[in-house]
Amino acid sequence: MTLPGKPQSKNQKYRLTELGKAMKRKPGNEKIFPVTAKASMEVNTEVAMVVKKVILVLTGEMKRAELQKDLQLKNDENFRIQYILPALVSGMIEMKYPESPKHPEQKYSLTELGKRLKKIL
Repeated sequence: MTLPGKPQSKNQKYRLTELGKAMKRKPGNEKIFPVTAKASMEVNTEVAMVVKKVILVLTGEMKRAELQKDLQLKNDENFRIQYILPALVSGMIEMKYPESPKHPEQKYSLTELGKRLKKIL
């Protein structure tokens, strides 16, 4: 968002985060997007904040819907892309069934790294 405090403004413009750009790339496309240091820092800070939220609410094994409810988020797809994927990619959480992401009994839990970080947060 170019105007973070005014999401409904008619002058509002949206841009993809680096994670969004990476997800938009088609498989096999090896093109790398240039990233400035400032943009990289903003993305890393943004990702770190959402991953921290997931770590703080995740206890034991939890389903996506339970996590989403605890974080008071409503949009399933947004939650998956903005919260679950960064937490998985950063190695802070893991899936119970990694070979089957859409498994009906899929649950998430903290990795050892995630547990260590939770202790100091």
